[in-house]
Amino acid sequence: MDAMIHDAVTAEQVVPRPQLSRDGMYFWDGARWVAAPPRTPRFSRIIGLGVILALCIGGIFAGLFWTGALPTSCTVGLAGTAVNITIQGVGAGGACNSPLPFDQGAYAADAFHENSFGDVVCVVPSARDSAPNGANTRGLTYVVRDTGFQIIGTGVCELLREAIAS
Repeated sequence: MDAMIHDAVTAEQVVPRPQLSRDGMYFWDGARWVAAPPRTPRFSRIIGLGVILALCIGGIFAGLFWTGALPTSCTVGLAGTAVNITIQGVGAGGACNSPLPFDQGAYAADAFHENSFGDVVCVVPSARDSAPNGANTRGLTYVVRDTGFQIIGTGVCELLREAIAS
């Protein structure tokens, strides 16, 4: 009986691994050459995982934009005036909830997320990453509208140009 166990163990150890042909396209199963399954190179797997990861991250950002978590436009009004400022660009929602990039003096900015109104007095794209008061202005554009005589709107345009356009 010990001889049978010894023969069984020896038989398991002797079983050779499948022999691949030189081109790697076939393997010998002991009786004939059989087409080998296609092998995926490691590099292709890494690229595939990278593409999947990029799609997931892109989907997350698309979802944030779609749901409005990262609004690209919002409007604030200067209390007691006929002026409103629409801020456009990625991160506009944060800019509307932060101090404006200029000293607005006695005028408090009231954030509201409605359609803007009034005549466009100026459009000021930011040329700086931040304003002198520390407000983030990277990639944002400010559209000033005034429904009155445009005196205050013109003043706001000048303050914006001094703060972020130069």
